[in-house]
Amino acid sequence: MPGREAVAYFGAGPAPLPTPVLQKGAEAFVNFEETGLSLAEISHRSQTANRILADTKAALTSLLQIPESHDILFMHGGGSGEFSAVVFNMVAVWVEKQRAKAEAELGGDEPKILER
Repeated sequence: MPGREAVAYFGAGPAPLPTPVLQKGAEAFVNFEETGLSLAEISHRSQTANRILADTKAALTSLLQIPESHDILFMHGGGSGEFSAVVFNMVAVWVEKQRAKAEAELGGDEPKILER
C-alpha cells in the first residue's frame, strides 16, 4: 500500500487532510485533552463542548476576518440541510410579509389576523 505522501487525490468532496491533522484528530477521538473521554463521548451540553465551540468561533472569526455584525452557526445536515434552510427562510419571509399586510389591513386585531 502506498504511503499518504505518494497519493494524489483529485476526487469530489472533502479534500485530503495533512497527516499531522489526522493524527491529532485520532488522539482526540481516543482521549480528548487528557479527560479520559473521546471527543465523540463528551456531552454537547458540557463546559468542554461549549469551550470547543467558543474557541472554534474565535479562530474562524480571526482567520476569515468575520465582522462582529455576523455570527457563525454550527449546523448539521451538510449541503442538503443548507438547501432546505434556504426554502424554510423563503417561506418564513413570505409568511411574515402576509402577516404584516393583514395587520395593516385589519388594524392590529390579532384574532382577525390569525383567522385570516
